[in-house]
Amino acid sequence: MPKLKTTVVVALALIGPVAGVAAHPCLCNGDANLDGTFDQSDFQYTIDCIGQLPFNECVNADINCDGFINEDDIDPADPFGGSSTILCLWGGLTPDECCPGHVACGSPLAGDCFEANGNAACNDLDCCILVCLSDPFCCDSNWDQFCDSFARSHCERPGDCNADAAVDLDDFIAFAGCAEASANTPVPEECACADFDNDGDTDTLDYAAFQRAFAAE
Repeated sequence: MPKLKTTVVVALALIGPVAGVAAHPCLCNGDANLDGTFDQSDFQYTIDCIGQLPFNECVNADINCDGFINEDDIDPADPFGGSSTILCLWGGLTPDECCPGHVACGSPLAGDCFEANGNAACNDLDCCILVCLSDPFCCDSNWDQFCDSFARSHCERPGDCNADAAVDLDDFIAFAGCAEASANTPVPEECACADFDNDGDTDTLDYAAFQRAFAAE
């Protein structure tokens, strides 16, 4: 059995649905050992976790997020020759493509973290993990109004440039200043709040996202 990794993610994990074990939102990212990278070491780590529940040191070895660690995650007899989920990710496909039926934390399909989006995740990876470690229901069942409320209170919110927990006229002034240069100008650190899609600029797509955030207040 692989040794328990001492990572921020595992250290923050709360008591899960099985008494005495640490739960964690399934990410479908292939990083079975939670070391921050998806590489060949994750293949052996997943094999060592087969038959275990996806908690504690095997918390992210349930690669396809179906609640079990088995041959659907990886073929122990032929880890590089089958059609398992880990090979799907290794081939460069996205979590949404490799884990059908499961919308992972950080997926663009997951929906806004700052509204009840109807999915069991939200589109900001760090915020999604933070919320689901506090309330596993948000990733196990439904991102409802309580998940939305926790995210508003504890996550950095896109568009809230002055960090007052609201997207308002003060933020619009800051956003306008960031967008004044051009759509192709790299976003300085102080303008990260205006780059909603994290593509390195502040453009019309970011403005549309800002409008939606502003209207939601």
